[in-house]
Parts: sequence; structure tokens; C-alpha cells
Amino acid sequence: MAAQRRSGFGGQVSSYVPDTNVWLALTVAVHGKHLACRDWIQSIGDTDSIAFCRATRQSLLRLLTTAAVLKPYDLPPLSNEQAWATYDLFTSDSRISLAEEPAEIDQDWRIRSSRPDPSPKLWMDSYLAAFAKATAATFVTTDQAFRQWADLEVAIID
Repeated sequence: MAAQRRSGFGGQVSSYVPDTNVWLALTVAVHGKHLACRDWIQSIGDTDSIAFCRATRQSLLRLLTTAAVLKPYDLPPLSNEQAWATYDLFTSDSRISLAEEPAEIDQDWRIRSSRPDPSPKLWMDSYLAAFAKATAATFVTTDQAFRQWADLEVAIID
């Protein structure tokens, strides 16, 4: 179920924030989730919005230029220029943009990330959950761990 927000013309517009794993799968044609992620993005309406946040943009650029990430796909790392060109190709789609960080994100991020045990992966996951929540967007991921937040609109791509 998609989170809804009002458009300027009185209609309903759905808003989505994909995880870095979705952006990577969309980029790498031989990725195991490529077809499922492609089907998802193709199902999104022309008036809906899909947003990178600075964290997912940075993560995608870093992953695309990391040999160890692309080696399992028999692909060389991209140059930084090629990684930027990949990002630019995504944002040339009128539905896709870079969303600004909401001012109120810090408190929710702190609550979601506060655990009594060390959880290094939780930093990014809790930030992305707080970002999606603050922007009233559905968070789109291939990571089942996001089900831990009952208050988060999440779409898991299998």
C-alpha cells in the first residue's frame, strides 16, 4: 500500500523512496533482483514521485565505483564520471528527483537507531526509515529487515 500525499491539482500522488539495493539492481542488468525492480519502477505512474535522498545517492555512487561490488556480476567498476552519468540518467526521468532532508528527521532517526547492542547496519536502515516516514513516502527495498518498523509504509521487492 502506497503512502499518499495531496498534489497541487487535488489528485492523489504516491511518493516512494527506494533503498540503495533497489537503485543498484536497476543499474545492473544481471543483478538477481533487476527484473523485479524494473517491473516495480515501470508500474509507477507518471504523476507519482520517486526520490533519492542524499544517503542513497551517495551509496549508489560509491557502490558503482567499487570493484568488489561489481565483480560478482563480471562488471568492472565505473569511473566517477560514469557513476554520475548513471545517476543523471535516473534523474532524467521526470518522476525521479533528489529529495531534501526534512528538518524533523533527527529525533525519529535517533529513536529508531537507539539499541543497547552494537548494530552497525542499523544506522543507515534507521536513517532511511526516518527519511521515508518524514516525507510521507513508501520505502521500497529488497531487505526484509525493514518490516521491523510497523509504522513505516514499506514495499518489499522479492
